[in-house]
Parts: sequence; structure tokens; C-alpha cells
Amino acid sequence: MSEKNVQKIIDALTWSVTTVYMYATSCWKIPVFVVEKMDFKALEGIKKLFKGERFIMLTQNDIDHGHDVFPLRFLHIRNHSDLLFWVDVLGNLQLKKSDLLKTLELELRTKMIQLREDYLSKSPQQFVDEILYFMHVVREGVLYLKDIENIKESELIPTVDKHLKCDWKVFAHLYHTKVVSKDLSHTVEGINAYLQDLCDKIDARHVA
Repeated sequence: MSEKNVQKIIDALTWSVTTVYMYATSCWKIPVFVVEKMDFKALEGIKKLFKGERFIMLTQNDIDHGHDVFPLRFLHIRNHSDLLFWVDVLGNLQLKKSDLLKTLELELRTKMIQLREDYLSKSPQQFVDEILYFMHVVREGVLYLKDIENIKESELIPTVDKHLKCDWKVFAHLYHTKVVSKDLSHTVEGINAYLQDLCDKIDARHVA
């Protein structure tokens, strides 16, 4: 979304908007609008500014009462956003270890199922873009968990598998090459093994 459109939206939502971030994912820059409340009648008049655009719109209630449901996403947004307007509502957000563990396992198990569908149905470029974004979000969650639990990174991050290259290097490789034109199936095997290994470690720590 252009800066001009973002400013037009801010001007139109002055009655409710409290915060606007520019969120940089591994693939896109996405404006995040935080409003006091949702007024769909008011939004009707500026729908054209959102058409075909990537954006996130949250209410203050979403943040206050939803950070235990979406801790990974809020953490990633906080770590990769520039504050464009007014109040930094994510700056002091406190995330609980238990919430993070539950969400990490849910996200990982969901992604392992989705991985099969994406590999078969999406273009290599789209597949790589989406898996990269997902892994950036997950890795930051793991590192945050490492810090608040005071444990070694090696206890959570999967170890290297010489045959499947099952470690962070496979994602670094994807990031630099973007599209793997040769032997994508081998890369997917590595991703799947990485996710399974990490999921097992998260699950074991959650049970403990």
C-alpha cells in the first residue's frame, strides 16, 4: 500500500485510529491499523483505498485480549514494524511462556499439513514466499522463548541432518535464491523434517 493511501486512511479514521505501523515481513511491507472500535458503516466510505492491498486492521480489544491467542504474530509485528502514527501499543506487550508454547505447536502442526497442500498446488515462488514468512515468525518465537526460559538455543532449534539439511541453513538458502528450480521436493523434505523436529521439541518442553 502506498504512503499516500495510508495517510488517506489515517485522515479518514481520525475518529478511531490510535496506531499505525508499517510491518516489514520477509516478502512485503504491510500497514497495520489499530482502531478503538470497528465501524463498518464508516469503513464503507473508504473501501476503495483497501481494494487489492495487503493490510492488517486490529482493535485495541484484539491486542488486549488476543495476545494470548496470537503471540507469535504480535511478536513478529512488534519486532519488524516502524511506528508511523501515535501510540506504540505493542511496545510493552508481555507474552507468557505457556501461550507461546501452545501457539508454536499449533502453528507447526498446522503448517506441516498445509505444506503438502502448498507444495502440490502453488507455484514455487508463492510456496517459497509463504514458507519463508512462516519460518521467520516461528524462529523469533523460539528465540523469545529461549530468552524468557533461559535455555540454550540448541535445546530447541533442530539439529543438522546431513541428508536433509534439516536446519536453519535451508531457509537461509531459500531466502537468497527465492525460487528453488531444481529438486524442490528434496527441499520440502528438509522443511518438513525441520518442522517435525522442532514440533517434537516444543511438545516435549510443554509437557515438562
